[in-house]
Amino acid sequence: MPDAAPHPPRPARSVALAWVRAARPLAQANIALPIALGVAAATGEGFRMEPWALAACAAFSVLDQLMIVFANDYADRHTDTAARTLLSGGSGVLVDGSLSEGALRRAALLAGFGLLGLGVLLAGSRPWLLAACVAAIALLQLYSYPPARLSHRGGGEWLQGLGIGVVLPWVGYYLVSGSPQAPLAVLLPMVLFGVSGNITTAMPDVDADRAAGKRSLPVVVGEPRARALGIGFFAAAMALAAWLAAPRLSGFEQAVMACPAGILCAHLVMRGRLAFALIQGAAMTAWVAAFAWALATPP
Repeated sequence: MPDAAPHPPRPARSVALAWVRAARPLAQANIALPIALGVAAATGEGFRMEPWALAACAAFSVLDQLMIVFANDYADRHTDTAARTLLSGGSGVLVDGSLSEGALRRAALLAGFGLLGLGVLLAGSRPWLLAACVAAIALLQLYSYPPARLSHRGGGEWLQGLGIGVVLPWVGYYLVSGSPQAPLAVLLPMVLFGVSGNITTAMPDVDADRAAGKRSLPVVVGEPRARALGIGFFAAAMALAAWLAAPRLSGFEQAVMACPAGILCAHLVMRGRLAFALIQGAAMTAWVAAFAWALATPP
């Protein structure tokens, strides 16, 4: 019996588009906005943003994102399905065969080594950056890979809170200021913000996660409680930021930071899972932008 004919090679354009899908460009907001918040806090304290520091922030943001999205797709290769949304569900490049598992794994490793390389490159001027690179890799390992794999076993929302709330704002602040003592008025609220973000993006995936045995918070506590917790953690982040940063914020700045809460009123009329995630995501994005603007304004 003759051997089966090999699959024809994919056109270069199709492969390039598959890598763009795998990179999930929209996910960059999850990385860039917290880093920008740290940058804003540093510039608001009077530190000058040097071009090299801005370039380093951008490099960390891109490398961290690529490492996360590639590594997560590879880690979930046995449980991912064709179901996905604008905000969640993986890129689908392994599900439909657009890219191979080996290629995605190598890309994740390359991005991770690139992140470490950035830390080594800047060791002379920013020696603590390498620790942040290692921390980012460690959080990814704990989140997506055995033996912990907390994204499946439960508790992954707190790892995302640490990444978005501590590591990323700290990187932005440290690269600009050179001081490792980033303000708690930024870090503590952003931990709660990161937890809320994890709950928000997990909401559209409840059915797929339940079928795969994944113990995300919406699966564990149920959809109504998860919605309440997602809104509650976000509201707590807003309140904590307003309180901790009060000494350096004017009444007008406080009012602008409170405005995104109005977007949440759309939850009253739009109850679908994806609608919940989109509304919550819009409110959270607007709040981070308002918080960054307020921090960047000199007291």
